[in-house]
Amino acid sequence: DLSFSHTKLNDADWEALGRLVTMQRLFLKRMKPMLQDECVPSLLQLRKLQLIGLEDNDLSFDGTEKLLHGLSPCQLTELRVRGSFDVSGRTKSQLASKYPHVALL
Repeated sequence: DLSFSHTKLNDADWEALGRLVTMQRLFLKRMKPMLQDECVPSLLQLRKLQLIGLEDNDLSFDGTEKLLHGLSPCQLTELRVRGSFDVSGRTKSQLASKYPHVALL
């Protein structure tokens, strides 16, 4: 497990994070404005992730969908996105219908 909260990561940090390919659980909380869609390619390298917590970040719906698309064929079973964007109603339904095996919390 690896957890960051209120942490400022630069491009080199994101690249290094993407090299932790055996990680199974990652929590990136309250990292506005550092965690944005530009970070998704680094996160997509983490093919063994089972759980990723992205609460209270600036990742958009599109960035979240790219992350789900890239990681859901792997082992991802849970994505926590509270506070990142509106995951209620239609938005959550759209993601849940495309990725039914990933719990969206």
